[in-house]
Amino acid sequence: VTLGAKASLLVGDLVTIRADQLPGFVGEDRPYLHSVARSDAPPVEVNAALSAPSEVNPCIPIRLSSELSTGDSGRSMLAEWRLGNTTGLNDTQLTALWEQVYNATNSSDAVLELNFLAQDVHQPHMDASIEVIVGLTNWLRQSDSARATVRVSSAYSAPPLRPVAPSIEVKASDPVELAVEVQANPCASGGLVQITWAVWPQGTLTGWRSLEAFGLQDQRPQRQTAIHIASNSFDPDTKLNFRATAVYEGYTAMSEQIFEVTILPPARPLAVISSPSSVSKDCRLVLKSVSAESNLRHSWRCSDCHFVGFDLAALPESDSEVTIPGGSLNEGTYNFSLEVWRPDAREHSGESQITVAVVSASRPAVILSFPFVAGGAVSTRFPTSVDVEVTIEVEVVTDSECPVNDASWSWAVYHDNDNSTPSEPLESLRPCLARAVAV
Repeated sequence: VTLGAKASLLVGDLVTIRADQLPGFVGEDRPYLHSVARSDAPPVEVNAALSAPSEVNPCIPIRLSSELSTGDSGRSMLAEWRLGNTTGLNDTQLTALWEQVYNATNSSDAVLELNFLAQDVHQPHMDASIEVIVGLTNWLRQSDSARATVRVSSAYSAPPLRPVAPSIEVKASDPVELAVEVQANPCASGGLVQITWAVWPQGTLTGWRSLEAFGLQDQRPQRQTAIHIASNSFDPDTKLNFRATAVYEGYTAMSEQIFEVTILPPARPLAVISSPSSVSKDCRLVLKSVSAESNLRHSWRCSDCHFVGFDLAALPESDSEVTIPGGSLNEGTYNFSLEVWRPDAREHSGESQITVAVVSASRPAVILSFPFVAGGAVSTRFPTSVDVEVTIEVEVVTDSECPVNDASWSWAVYHDNDNSTPSEPLESLRPCLARAVAV
């Protein structure tokens, strides 16, 4: 039998069950069963936290929440609400507040809402201070309390703002969308709210300025509570602060919400080294940089290479292809790496690596050439959810020292989780001499 599914049972409580109401009970010697609630769980300390606004208008409900408290030990905690030091209220107003406090305690609510307007006890010129205390007790009888003081003033009429998202990160190619939620003013005529937006790029001395002053345009001006700035309006790798300021129509008190927007740096360029997996030591080795972008800069490296008559570091940055003459490397396994970057943006470079074996046996040096789809190499980012035709071509590197005559071709597909055994040929793979088309 499970008792206290919510928060009505505490460790140490005496539980009484009328036994003659249990199925199968025979006899009336013990019509009542008594037991004390016990638990083997270690005591868990309660840390009460009470969040509340510091100042509100009497026409706006006061929301006090203990939801950030800790130590419930897996069950809802008992919440006991009460008023503390309260000034500026008459007897009618105090009675109305105590009734709302009592109702919240009676239902053990984690949130207390004090509403002057609902009780029709607000005054045109009201200035009061209300202290609210909440005591929380978990089912292991550990307890703690927290308190908060709220000023209720008719002179305070700033709209409460809440950000939909206080900070965002976007690409330069994405639009910037910011929004706030605001509560209408039931005390003001129509409850209208006026919201203005401003921007301040971080690291500058411009101060807060309107969107128009920065040449920015809200794409959806009909919505005051949100702005939509078109894509590519900001430089990559920058940060900006946006501010939403709200005021009730006919009032002067304002509230504001600050947003931090990070424009991410540009995506690093992707280039893949296309090269034979092995080559004879007497044959030339060709390394190619394959990328969806053009006009990239290149830096080729090989940390464990000891070249004979060849200098890899001396190649110009514009070279996307490297040809290492035969005889420049001894037999062994070599790790080549490539760094690529856009002009004047080396801090956002991309890297690629490949391992090549230099062997004594004479075998054809084969290079697979693959396209890019949506900026990503097919060999590393194949869009499986999109129907796309991909053509993969093979090239044989030959020269006078390493001729290849009348080559024949055999295609196979390998799974990533088993690189040692080829899978069954795909039905959609259509070999055509040195070309295979996958659909």
